[in-house]
Amino acid sequence: VVLYPDVDQKQILIENAIQVYHALGNPTPKVAVCAAIERVNKKMPPTIDAMELKQRYENGEITGCIVDGPLALDLALSKKALEMKGVQSPLHGVADILIMPNIEAANLVAKSTQCIAGKEAAHVIMGATAPVLIPSRSDTAEGKYLSIALASVIRATMANQ
Repeated sequence: VVLYPDVDQKQILIENAIQVYHALGNPTPKVAVCAAIERVNKKMPPTIDAMELKQRYENGEITGCIVDGPLALDLALSKKALEMKGVQSPLHGVADILIMPNIEAANLVAKSTQCIAGKEAAHVIMGATAPVLIPSRSDTAEGKYLSIALASVIRATMANQ
């Protein structure tokens, strides 16, 4: 768990998330490197990191996915928002993976998905020899089950490689 990842750590987060999506059968997940705005602003470090990660992708240093950023959350998840703001993105408003600037942003997005949208989430920590389960105290039994199932699928895929 990285609280305030630097650009290199964000690349590792992307690579770990790609492993999960490949295990789930998605050969080319769409990765949005999120920031508060969709333009690079030298006063906003997450936008600079996003630009760097996109360049690494374009240079072939990140593979097995499509990376774009910086993208505000609405642009990462909504075709309509892209159209309204006149922004072009190879993700087309349907990102599979959201790379957040820090743990606060990630936690806020995850908890609002559960509390406001009413969606259960499966989550694991990657980067160890096996996926690590990280249940929240507020996870439902269904959410915990989904995390166990996700870890099992990933582990089975890792064993077959």
